[in-house]
Amino acid sequence: MEPKSRIRREVMEKRDALSPEARTVKSREICRRLSESLLFRESDIIAGYSAIRSEADLSPLLDFALREGKALFLPKVSGDDMEFYRVNDLQNLAEGSFHVMEPRVDESVVSLPTLLERLQSDSDVRVCVLTPGVAFSGKGLRIGYGKGYYDRYLPRLFGGGISIKTVGIGYELQVVDDFSGEETDWKMNYIVTENREVCCDDGIGIVM
Repeated sequence: MEPKSRIRREVMEKRDALSPEARTVKSREICRRLSESLLFRESDIIAGYSAIRSEADLSPLLDFALREGKALFLPKVSGDDMEFYRVNDLQNLAEGSFHVMEPRVDESVVSLPTLLERLQSDSDVRVCVLTPGVAFSGKGLRIGYGKGYYDRYLPRLFGGGISIKTVGIGYELQVVDDFSGEETDWKMNYIVTENREVCCDDGIGIVM
């Protein structure tokens, strides 16, 4: 199997080579597929992301989530740490680490783990984590940018009895042949591209 560093480089080159027009069309189709999916419709909480570089742009879907009354959370990076905070207005974001648009945070803004802790006794709550990446395998393995933010963060959300599903988001060209994972890699439940939705396997968790 190819090393992850080579896959990351090759896929990023292909993704960056897409024209802005092509990225817009593909991103809109990804948003449409997600908005019509049972997983999205039944989720009470959506953890999304603000796109950078040539990533699939989920802005229309995030705006739709707010209009549908879902609790929306976006990530904020501080050094080697990442946390998701609730967002009520996509216009009220500020440029943060890596030039990513992030939530403005003060003492009144709730984090995702804090909310999940409050809701632990509510088994009907469903969470959908829309996860960016550079490349994905059909089995749910993910290659990020190499910083490990999501692999370190996602395990913090589990264990409270709340249904949480992770969804890898990318263009079809980002789905590659299988590659080997590491013990710290967190698997995706689903992958959504402009062409299809992939159910990866029968579970989530650490790659063994």
